[in-house]
Amino acid sequence: MKEGVMDEWLHALEVMHIGHHKAASYYSKWHIWMGISVIVISTFVGTSIITSVAEIYTVAYVELIAGILSFIAASLAGIQTFLNLESRIQKHHSAAAGFGKVRRQLEQLVHLSLHDVDIQEKLDEIRSSWDEVLGNAPNLPAHIHDPLKAEKKKDQ
Repeated sequence: MKEGVMDEWLHALEVMHIGHHKAASYYSKWHIWMGISVIVISTFVGTSIITSVAEIYTVAYVELIAGILSFIAASLAGIQTFLNLESRIQKHHSAAAGFGKVRRQLEQLVHLSLHDVDIQEKLDEIRSSWDEVLGNAPNLPAHIHDPLKAEKKKDQ
């Protein structure tokens, strides 16, 4: 029975370990994309390019485009601040490290169980460690967790 529980735990820990790495990567991409967008749009609006074009063509739509781009840059900067992507990235990296540690402990225990060592106390310690990591971990987005869980279930 313990082997079945340990196998289930190993698969669940693998999902959480890999999932939090994927979440950190996902948020990192968004952070970079939004940051670069804000920089490029703000730089474009802030330079004299728009002013020069407006002077040459003396058309109101150039000023309208500049206003829209300014709004987009400010909106993206606000969204980036609100989402606090850097903090999310760090929390997911930390959770992945924690789940990885618990996973390695369980893998070691699986090896020991093959040698008929009493492992109940160690399983209790692992469950406690797992609960602690899970309590400090950010939510793993379903669009990352669910496909990964389904993939690992197929591998069983």
